[in-house]
Formats: sequence, structure tokens, C-alpha cells
Amino acid sequence: MQNNRRAVVQALAAASAAAAMPAWAQGKKDAAAKDPIVIGQTSALTGVLSYANIDAVRGINAHFKEINAAGGVFGRPIKFISLDDGYDVERAKANFKTLVEKEGAFALLGVGGTPANMALNPMILEAKIPSIGPITGADNLRTPLNPWVFNTRASYGGEAARLVDQLAIVGQKKVAIIHSDNAFGKGMLGAMTQLGQGKGLEIVPVLVGDGPGEVDKAVKVITDAAPNAFVSLYASPSTNGVELVKALRTKLAGLPGYTLSLLASPTVLAQIGAAATNLTVSQVVPFPFTAKIELVRKYQAAMRKANDTKFSHNSLEGYIGASLLTTGLKGTGSPISRDRFVGALEAKRIDLGGFELNYSGGNRNGTRFTDLVIVSSSGQFLR
Repeated sequence: MQNNRRAVVQALAAASAAAAMPAWAQGKKDAAAKDPIVIGQTSALTGVLSYANIDAVRGINAHFKEINAAGGVFGRPIKFISLDDGYDVERAKANFKTLVEKEGAFALLGVGGTPANMALNPMILEAKIPSIGPITGADNLRTPLNPWVFNTRASYGGEAARLVDQLAIVGQKKVAIIHSDNAFGKGMLGAMTQLGQGKGLEIVPVLVGDGPGEVDKAVKVITDAAPNAFVSLYASPSTNGVELVKALRTKLAGLPGYTLSLLASPTVLAQIGAAATNLTVSQVVPFPFTAKIELVRKYQAAMRKANDTKFSHNSLEGYIGASLLTTGLKGTGSPISRDRFVGALEAKRIDLGGFELNYSGGNRNGTRFTDLVIVSSSGQFLR
């Protein structure tokens, strides 16, 4: 009798908790043992900032195609649903509700863009749905910690630190920091200024707007300051970032230039053209073009099986996120559950083949890995 009473109380408590949760957060229940495991994504797949997200999807699809060809996870295929939000926060929120409520997504993967991730962060926490490998390095999304978000890349702050270290190593003393007038630009300027002061660098801040005449003003400020190098943190849909690099390389030929992975996509480098030669770029995943580690060998093999040989850092990032997700699924046992999934990721250091991720002790940053590459005269990345 007492056991029956306890079971009733527990059932009532569970029902009460579900009733308090909004409908979109409850999702579908009790998937059959052979039903697909639905993984959802909202991301900017159209528009000027879509390049990294489109590439990431290529890597995700290559991994899931390989997993499904081998029988899925516990006999269940992976069904990846990717929805375009066009870099619009309200569309991202609507997509999230569709994925969780209508499609019954078990987890999110590769949510693209800082604004979308910031808007979805409280919804992810409320729904208690894992979000794996968001395509953003924003530091303010990592503190305070959301226990349901598992990052697979170093933060933008980590990239900034790597660039500052390199500037100090090669003996640069005075550096122009080009930034836009938004939260990203001002935040990164502050971080690099603080890091640079610790390394004895003199920082020259150069604010660039999106309007006409801004490129000429910035070139004059930099020319007058006579720095030893420049770092572009100019993140904007405007073409001014591209035109500024071109103008600097014309006016100050040979001036060393540096930038972040976010701002050096193949699309942007093609627009910059020959002026991009010898730019140093920070990256947050291993070099995807030479198979020196097991992870890259597996990535390249999966891409080839998907008839895709256009290797890139962004598609490797998507592949890493998908690999982490299937590793967590396999560690849950069957039937899978979100709580056991989180526990599997926290249980031990995860080696994807020469690239390690660690989520033990409440950590959600996963890795601090950064790398540096140089743009060749043909617009390719070299090490």
C-alpha cells in the first residue's frame, strides 16, 4: 500500500512539473525503440553570415550518413533536421519550438550565430535539452554556465589570446586593433587590449563604421600611428571590412595582418583576393587538409563517402560536434535519455582521435585548442 501511495505521489509530481512547463518544452514522449533519433538545428543558412553554418552542416551530414550506414545508434537511425533562421532571432526561437514540440528533437546540434544562441540559451535551460557544438565562440555565453550546452571550440577570447601570444613572440610592439561599433567589436577590443598590455604591446584602437568614408578614415588613423601590425576584429555584414584590408595592403604594403577564424571564411578571402596573402588566422579545430591525426583521417573519409572533397575548418567543426553527439548517445545505453546522455559526456575525457574534449567537473568549454594558419597567394590556408 505504501509503495502504491509513493508511486501515485511521484506520478502526480511528474504531471505537475510537466504542466508547469510550456508546451514547446515538453516535446514528444516515449519514442519507439526503432524510431529515428531526431537531432535539430536552427542556423543562418542564408544571408551574408551563412558561410560557416552551411559548411558545418556539410560535416554534420557526412558523419550522420556514415553512422546510419552502419546501422545507427542502438539500431535507431539519426534524423537531422536543419532549419534556416536567416540570422533572425525571432525565427530562431520559432524554429527551436518547432524542433522540440513538433519534431521531438532529442538534442540540438550546431546552432549557428551568437544572437541565436543568446536568445535560445534560457529556452535550452528550461526545456533541459542538450545543445552540442554551438557555432559561436562568444565568451558571454559561457559565463554563467548552462549545464545543457556543450561547447566544442575555444572561445573568441581564447583565439584573441593566441593572436596576442603570436604578436609578442614575433616581436611586434605596436598593434592596430580594427573593430566595429558593436558588442562583439568592443568586447574583443577590451580583451585584446588587456592581453596586449600584459605582453608589453602598445594597442592602437581603430573604430570602423559601416558607412561611406569609413575606410579612408581608418587607413589614415593607422598610417599616422605607424603600427608594426594590424588585427582585424571587424565583424559586420558591410563590405567595409573587405575594402579596409585591401586599402591597407595597398597603402602599407607588407604590414603584417591578423584575424579570427570567424572573419576569414573562404568567401571573405575570395573577396579580399591577393590582399589576403600572408594574413595570419586563428583557428579552433585541427588543420583539415592533411590527415596527420585520426580525427582528420576519419573526417576526410566520411566526407569522401558523402561525395564531398571540399575540406574546410568549418565542416570539420560540424563533424566534431556530430561525433561528440553520437559518442554521448552510445554512452547512454538503451533506451536513451537526456540525463544519461549528459552523464555519458561528463563521465570521462573524450578522445575523438587526437582531439580531446573534457566536460568533467561541470566544465562545458570542452577544449581550449587553437591553431594558427597563413593565407597563401592562392587564398588557401597553409601551416
